[in-house]
Amino acid sequence: TRRYGHETIATYRVTDSLRLKGGAAFTRAKFVEGIFAGNDVPLVSTWTGNVGLSWDIWQKFLTFDTVVRYVGQRRMDNDQVNLQPLIPAHTVVDLRIGGEIDKFFWSFAVQNVFDVDYFDYAIASPYPYGFNSQIGTYNAYPQPGRSYMMKAGVTW
Repeated sequence: TRRYGHETIATYRVTDSLRLKGGAAFTRAKFVEGIFAGNDVPLVSTWTGNVGLSWDIWQKFLTFDTVVRYVGQRRMDNDQVNLQPLIPAHTVVDLRIGGEIDKFFWSFAVQNVFDVDYFDYAIASPYPYGFNSQIGTYNAYPQPGRSYMMKAGVTW
């Protein structure tokens, strides 16, 4: 196999309390030899990216973070032949509010704010190999949808 591409990450400080950040990656992964030469390597998205904002509302006592994450479509695991449907692209938004006071920290986060239905992993029937294989037969592992997380702790 051969993988190549470009990745860019940038952060911009708008003010002392407001930062913008973003990243994008272009990745190509191909089989270069063997019976699958020229085909895409499964589970590698050509495009991924994120954009986010961090705001220190009140120093580090109260902070707000948000990020939008994008993962492009990709081949399913076990689809070296490149005949099965693609794992669809998805975009999710995460929010977090938290803070620090001396050694104490806390946060509350909502991941996948808009409750997007997506799956991040799927394994295809090994067409034309295997038992009762056919195009469109696969097992997908869906993500949980919107989730909430609360954290609190102390560093020593």
